[in-house]
Amino acid sequence: MSRLEAAQLANLILVALFAGNDAGHWGVVHPALSRIPVAASYAAERTIFRGYRTVMPILVPLTLASGVVVAVWAEGTAFWLAVAGCVAVFGWQVIAVSLYPLNKVILEDTGEAVPQAEEWWSLRRRWYRRHTFRMLLVVSALVTFILSALLA
Repeated sequence: MSRLEAAQLANLILVALFAGNDAGHWGVVHPALSRIPVAASYAAERTIFRGYRTVMPILVPLTLASGVVVAVWAEGTAFWLAVAGCVAVFGWQVIAVSLYPLNKVILEDTGEAVPQAEEWWSLRRRWYRRHTFRMLLVVSALVTFILSALLA
């Protein structure tokens, strides 16, 4: 196995974990949390966010770094596809930063206070719209990295 193939394998594992996680949250977890009472949805979302706050600061940079390594070692079309994958992962991160004000509201220490239903569902709708775009970016990153590996 060449160093490029090893880098591509590591990259594909990382970006697949990343995309699968985001798509699963978007398609399963988020809709489920929208069908339960506000207090339960709020509590569940806070717990989930705390877990992501630990995992994502590790997974995102590793995914981006592995993509950069693939781009550096790839040539021709595979190089450009790897660059496109890196841009998509970086775009995901930009949207994640734009979600910070919404995430901060979810993670604030409110004790036992639960937001009003209208406020909570409004916040979740805004978050979900941004998350939809973010999820599409990371899935497109997975597709471009797969194509890059196939064309290298």
